[in-house]
Amino acid sequence: MQRAFCFAMLLLALQPNGRAQSSEPVFGTTVVIPSGLRGDIYFLPPNTKKLPGFSSLDPVATVYTSQLNVTERQFTEGFPGVTDRIEWFAIDYKGRFWIEKPGQYAFALTADDGAKMYIDGRLVIDSDGIHEPQRRTDAVPLSGGIHRIRVSYFQGPRFAIALVLEVRAPNGPFHVFNTDEFKPPANPAEWKYKNPGDPEAAAAPANTAEAPVPMKARKAFLAGVSGTTVSGTGQPAYSGLALPLTYCRPVWNPTVPPWTLAPGGPPSGSSPQ
Repeated sequence: MQRAFCFAMLLLALQPNGRAQSSEPVFGTTVVIPSGLRGDIYFLPPNTKKLPGFSSLDPVATVYTSQLNVTERQFTEGFPGVTDRIEWFAIDYKGRFWIEKPGQYAFALTADDGAKMYIDGRLVIDSDGIHEPQRRTDAVPLSGGIHRIRVSYFQGPRFAIALVLEVRAPNGPFHVFNTDEFKPPANPAEWKYKNPGDPEAAAAPANTAEAPVPMKARKAFLAGVSGTTVSGTGQPAYSGLALPLTYCRPVWNPTVPPWTLAPGGPPSGSSPQ
């Protein structure tokens, strides 16, 4: 009797495709990941056939993730704490990554339904449209330094979804792309590449709505001049902050590399140092 009960509970815990239900968010979390990918969520009208023009839409919410590893599954949980929408939505992910070893990098994008991937504003993989999971690959030469990445995705009719981004470094195997793997050295003095491969990548703000730090304050940050304040804010400037710079409150965790400083202060839940 007990064995039958346990088996029944196991069946209830499984999704229709045999995958165990997970309490983890599927497409990202609402907790800011400064060095990760920022995904703006948009609602789409029914019967949308391809990715929309995002510039004409307003996002309904934002999620953050360090990787896109949504394997083929049935999507029934929606976005916990955000919306219960399970169909007719799009997510536009944007972020930056650092290339330490220049060379030819291959990318693979698996999507159900449509998706596109861009590097430094250039379309690399186009898998748009309504379709079952498709895996498409392409390669692009990447110089050393900072690069921009964008993955636009949309889900059509319920329930099947998939969104997996993989990368293969020169002479390496394919594996899931993770922004944690593509960070610059914690010490800016150790950066090999002072001029990023894509100038816009360095100028673009991190996951924040704050304006960039003024040039005078930026130089003070790098020089570590004590007592210097950010113009117009009265906030003290701190040394050791790595480019690209954005305004940050003077509360940060010195155990975290400068690349991951949370604009506007540390991520929620972290302790001021």
